[in-house]
Amino acid sequence: MNLVLMPLTLLALALPASPQTTGELAARLDALELRLAGLERSAWASGPAVLCLDVASDLSPIQPTRALPAGACELSVAIEAVAAARFTTLTAIFVATDVGDAAPPESEMARSVQPTNGEQRARFRYRQDGPLPSGAYRVELLGDGAPWRTLRFRVQAELDSAQLAPAFPLVAGRAWSYAFVQEAAEGARLVDGDVPMGARLTGTVEIRVLATSAVPAGARIEIRRDGALVAQETWRWDAQGLVATSRMADGDDLALDPPQPLLSSGSGVQTWEYVNPALGFDQRGRQWGPLPLSGPWGSAPGFVVRTEQADGELVHVAEREFVPGIGLVRERIVSARAGVLVSRQELVLQR
Repeated sequence: MNLVLMPLTLLALALPASPQTTGELAARLDALELRLAGLERSAWASGPAVLCLDVASDLSPIQPTRALPAGACELSVAIEAVAAARFTTLTAIFVATDVGDAAPPESEMARSVQPTNGEQRARFRYRQDGPLPSGAYRVELLGDGAPWRTLRFRVQAELDSAQLAPAFPLVAGRAWSYAFVQEAAEGARLVDGDVPMGARLTGTVEIRVLATSAVPAGARIEIRRDGALVAQETWRWDAQGLVATSRMADGDDLALDPPQPLLSSGSGVQTWEYVNPALGFDQRGRQWGPLPLSGPWGSAPGFVVRTEQADGELVHVAEREFVPGIGLVRERIVSARAGVLVSRQELVLQR
């Protein structure tokens, strides 16, 4: 049978509602690559195994990097499925190569062995209670006990207080135009109401600030896809950062109490939990930065935000990139079940 997915109607910074299904997924869901003109962004460009800040719900990497920001307490290694399938087991050895007086050179921090199932990506995660000391590190990857890959990285020194801080330009009349793509995994299709839409949708999304007012009201935001209105929200920048205070749903203005965090005002590594019993969902957020970001819009230091929301067996993870003075430059939302991709959508700011 096919899995039928509803195209996401809310293209704002809110996470999507769960896809609607008409049957069980009969075949294994493979990873998808975005191939929209010049927007192709392969997470595996640097090899079959990458070190990254975290992973999405389908175990694809979030912000592959060779330099972790100061204050980081954890890191992930993501290994693509075709590479993991070569082995029966994979081993990751995390080593502090040179971290000064924090530990002796070549100190082994942890090792982990896990079997592979030949179908999904593999993921290793290292986590500790306090921040990783600045310095040089590596991850030794073994396939069936034999050396396979070495991933070297650094943890940056503490941030200078004068370094870049998060910000978002909530100015009346400000607008952003994004190339949009939404894809369903193999064996699935998208529908709009009762109308089949195939496995892939593309278009243009515009986010516009209609008007601003004094706190606590904030700025009214309008989101359109190919000119059609799909969502309205109210956003506010305050001491907490960028938050959504209301959302239009079925013609009614729904207050978000407490406000929903979108971007923290703090630099370094930030974490938060958002619980809204009235709406029946909760979210977990983590933010890193400033980090070097690039895309069709250009290159600049910015901030990466990962937001996770569970919906039954489905897990939605939104990865967003913000650049002070520009705004949201990229958004990727992945929906997966038990680590297997169900659907993915992406917004990328156009030049």
